[in-house]
Amino acid sequence: MTLLALAPVALFALGRSLLAVVAVVNVVLIFGSLYLLTSPTEEDHGHDHGERTDDERAREKRTAETTDST
Repeated sequence: MTLLALAPVALFALGRSLLAVVAVVNVVLIFGSLYLLTSPTEEDHGHDHGERTDDERAREKRTAETTDST
């Protein structure tokens, strides 16, 4: 949809070359920004957000039980 903006830029480019290059760069930057903004993100970014797995919870429970019994 944003790439439709290249049509008027192309017509503009026929008259003024330097300004047309700037206009094309702007359109491409806007398209790239919108693409990144609306593209799906990855589920796992490799960061630990404090979410523990069942194995980690079980390990913590076993550790707590062994320290409580001593």
